[in-house]
Amino acid sequence: MKKTISNISYLCAFLVSYTAQAIPWAILPQPAIAQDQRCGVKNGIPLPCWTEFLEDGEGEETLPLYPYAKRPNGCSIPGGRPGEYDNFGSLGYNFSFREACNRHDRCYYTLGTTPGQCNIPYAQELLQVCKDGIFQPLKPQDVVSSGKSRATAIANCEIRAEWMSKAVIAGQSKYHQEAQEKQARYLRKVDDFLIARRGQVLPTTVQDVELQPRYAGIAISPSGDYYYGWNDTNKQALESRLISKCGSNCKSFFTSNFGINRMYLALVQASDNAWATRANPSINNAVQEALSSCREVSRDPDSCQLDVVISPKQGVVRRSEPVPRVEQKTCFSVDARQGWQSFVLPRTINSPESIEGGWSVDARSYSTVNHLGHQGAEAERLAPYNDYKYDQRFPFGALLMSVSNRDTIWIQTTDYIVDWNTSFPVGSVVRFRINDTDAALGDNAGSLNICLHKAAG
Repeated sequence: MKKTISNISYLCAFLVSYTAQAIPWAILPQPAIAQDQRCGVKNGIPLPCWTEFLEDGEGEETLPLYPYAKRPNGCSIPGGRPGEYDNFGSLGYNFSFREACNRHDRCYYTLGTTPGQCNIPYAQELLQVCKDGIFQPLKPQDVVSSGKSRATAIANCEIRAEWMSKAVIAGQSKYHQEAQEKQARYLRKVDDFLIARRGQVLPTTVQDVELQPRYAGIAISPSGDYYYGWNDTNKQALESRLISKCGSNCKSFFTSNFGINRMYLALVQASDNAWATRANPSINNAVQEALSSCREVSRDPDSCQLDVVISPKQGVVRRSEPVPRVEQKTCFSVDARQGWQSFVLPRTINSPESIEGGWSVDARSYSTVNHLGHQGAEAERLAPYNDYKYDQRFPFGALLMSVSNRDTIWIQTTDYIVDWNTSFPVGSVVRFRINDTDAALGDNAGSLNICLHKAAG
């Protein structure tokens, strides 16, 4: 069953999570190359303390510490004192949340994690800190009462723990994504710094790659940035960096064999002219030629999708044949334990094609339902908790959708979306979520897989 939120006034004041989740936007001057090891060491080389990763208004306690763009510094809110919420005291008993917050910091700044993978253990650890209070020696006032004050202190601690975890969950989508992007930027900067220290020069043409075979694996992002020195064992990390660099319109850049003599590029949308690399017009020409061919034979130019393979060994650019895709679909997985989940459309859509899977707004007390949400008797049982609906117009558990900040709608069928009476082009932002407030997502379970396409309307 849904539980009433404790100390709602505190929660509202705490909706912005502790410092681990805040990402700065101020760009500060960078220091000279560090000679000490304050900000970590990689490959035996001390790394600079880049101040561009400092959080706005804070000092050295938020400088990078390799391998993290932000060093763990306990529990606090942006602009507050580091570790301000590390400790909680009640009736003479003390509890420390610092290590739980530090582990949560590291999780948010580990590429490839999800908000749930970080926030669920975080909430559990906070509560465990409180429960472990049972092992604290009794205070003098408790000797006669057999621990009454200690029990009350533990209960008060659990209220604080719930408040902190709910605040984190409320902002999880935004702050986790920003932390991931910041971490990707940091790791790229580390790699670029180490390459520069070794005196190596990035390749600028196919011929350069042919003459410098030491670059074991090379990929190029849409902006023309080169990534190199990666093999199969860590290509997942490379993919995360590339996606962060070039945006969510990028698809996978990889095949099972990421070898010495090949670079792989993928062009996801016709408007991606940024695939023209800065120093290689031959690549640009091949891409533009392939795009033109695709648009000529396709009924939907936005659906053109091409792979261009460059062979440094031969010193030539080979393009794949364009394949028109008339009824392409785009699929997304929507997690019941997260709030709004945003995706960028790689092609034009106007309708759901299929919706599969199941979820629940309370996995312990209610059944798994589809996109229509909890109906009938379950809806009646949930009625007293309607304040926990994200949108009061629709049932608990309904699949909610919004495109490009339009009004939220409830996806009930896979028919043409007459509510919008339009198509949404490549690059539009589509958002999905379960109809349940952010503060109540902790006991949810399941996910839905929704596929969108362009249907005749």
